[in-house]
Amino acid sequence: MLAAKPRNCATCPTRIDSVFCSLPQEHLETLNRHKTTNRYRRGQTLFYEGNPATGLFCVGNGKIKLFKNGSDGKEVILRIAKGGDILGYWSVLTDREYAASAEVIEDAEICFVDKSFINHLVHDDPALALNVIRRLGDELAVAEERLSDILNKDVRQRFIRLLLTLQKTHGKKESNGMFLDVRLTRNELGAMVGATPETIIRLLSALHDEGHVHLDGKKIFIKDGNALLHEIETDS
Repeated sequence: MLAAKPRNCATCPTRIDSVFCSLPQEHLETLNRHKTTNRYRRGQTLFYEGNPATGLFCVGNGKIKLFKNGSDGKEVILRIAKGGDILGYWSVLTDREYAASAEVIEDAEICFVDKSFINHLVHDDPALALNVIRRLGDELAVAEERLSDILNKDVRQRFIRLLLTLQKTHGKKESNGMFLDVRLTRNELGAMVGATPETIIRLLSALHDEGHVHLDGKKIFIKDGNALLHEIETDS
């Protein structure tokens, strides 16, 4: 972790996508004074599951994986965070330990806000509190959808759902299709859908042969998202 040039909350390009989007100027200035900004390298950890929650992390750029360790010691990836995402706020606001671990998978610039200040800010700003509730609701809905997929869908359907989710959150339009602009190994992709890396390789090869995706080395492009969506909706 390295100290970085402080970001200005009022002009931060990712603020519009965060829970802080509605903060008035006065609160933005206060937030600016109470945060620190640091740079993290791939492989560094922001916080560990089970540790006391000391504050929240606001992602300026880069990508971070949120994961839990299963009883068998295997990693279960919950989601991939990007610029504008806030990490650790559920644990901070409920006064609990961090519910998952957070590891940087692409070099990132991240701001940290301590627990006591963020609790004070949420208490003072009803619009911020509402944004937090909405964000929690969105994340709960995603978690419930993933649980439903695990219980009711086979591994191919779960993997297709993951690809479509990554297209929505990390997709960039290019000539070969929608490029999934996130560095995930086959092992990490498998950890997101409960599959082995070998299964992921076979599924990607099949989807490539069917014309739904294009593979360029480790890069994945979605060529026919509508067909993939139709498949999981038809089988639901």
